[in-house]
Amino acid sequence: MHGFPTETEAEAQMTIEFIKDIKWLHFVQLHNVRIFPGSLLEKIALENGVTREQIEESLTLPYHLIPTTIQLDKDFSRKIRLDFTKNYLFSKERLKYILSKQIEVCDEEELMYKYRTVFPTRINTLDDILKLARLTRDDVDLSKMKEEEPCTIRYPQPKEKKKLRKEGDSYKLLFLDITQFFSKDAAVEIRAVEPPLGHMAIVSYLNEQFGDKIEARICKSGVDFDSMEELHSILDMFGPDLIGVRTMTYYKKFFSLIIREIRKYGCKVPIIAGGPHPTIVPEQCLRENDIQIVSLGEGEKTWEEIIQKILDNDKRFLDEDMMYKIKGIAFLDGKDENKRE
Repeated sequence: MHGFPTETEAEAQMTIEFIKDIKWLHFVQLHNVRIFPGSLLEKIALENGVTREQIEESLTLPYHLIPTTIQLDKDFSRKIRLDFTKNYLFSKERLKYILSKQIEVCDEEELMYKYRTVFPTRINTLDDILKLARLTRDDVDLSKMKEEEPCTIRYPQPKEKKKLRKEGDSYKLLFLDITQFFSKDAAVEIRAVEPPLGHMAIVSYLNEQFGDKIEARICKSGVDFDSMEELHSILDMFGPDLIGVRTMTYYKKFFSLIIREIRKYGCKVPIIAGGPHPTIVPEQCLRENDIQIVSLGEGEKTWEEIIQKILDNDKRFLDEDMMYKIKGIAFLDGKDENKRE
C-alpha cells in the first residue's frame, strides 16, 4: 500500500525496496491507500491535513489512480509505480522463474485470469505477459505446463419433493451484486469477475432455514445483467417481493444509479442494502437512496430474522416496531432519524 497519511517519500521508497528484495513473489500489487469514513485511518488523515472532501472524492477512484488524499508529490508517486512495474513486476529474471512455476499449477487460461486481477491492462494470453517483459516462450521453461482439464462437473438429478410448491406461494428474494460496471462503461475496470460470495452465503443459509417458503435468486451486474434493459427483464420475469443489494465503495455512484433505475421502472418493493459502502455510511446511504434498511454485517442471521418476521407478518414488510427489535440494521424512522440496534 502506497500513500499513508504520515508516510514520507523516504519511507515509501524503503517499502518498495523491501518488496523488490523478495525476488520470487508470484502476484503482487502496488495499491494506493484508500481512506474510508469512520475508520481510524480517517482520524489520522484528518489530523495530517487531508480534508473530508478529498476523502469523499477518492472513494470512487480505481486503486491504480493517485487520489488527492495522498500527500506525497504526484510525480514521485508516478515514478515509484513506474519503477516498481518495470524493474520488479516485469523483470526478465523474475518472470522467467515464476512463470515456469506458475504454469505447473495453472493452465494458461487459469493463469491469465489471475493476472487480470492484478494488472489494470488488457491481458488475454501468456504472450501478452511475455511481450511486456520483452520475452518469448522460448525464454521460459514451459516443459511442465499444466494441460487444460476437461470439465468434470456433474449435476445430480434433483430429489423429488413430497409436496410441490404452489405458484406464488413462496416469498421471492432478489439479490443484486453491484460490484462490476456494465461492459460499455468499464474503461478503467479490471475485467476479472469475482463471484458474489456474500450473497451466496446468505442465500445458502436462508434456503436451509426456510426451504420452499422462499425463492431466492442472485444476479451480478456486468454478468447476469449488462444493461438497464436486462435489469428490467429480471424484475419483470422474477417479480421479487424484496430486493437485497450489495456494493463496494468504488461502485457507490453506480449503486445509486441502479437504485434509481429500479424505482424509475416502477418497482416499489422494499430494498435492503449491504456491503462496504452502505455499512460505512448507513445514514447517508439511507437518506440519498430509496432503500428501507442497511444491513451492517455480513447478514446471515440478520436476514434470517428479517425474513422470519416478514413471513410471520403475512409477508408484509416490517413496521418500525419490528425493525427496532432487530440487531445489526440501520433505518430511518418516521421522524427521519437514523436508528441502529
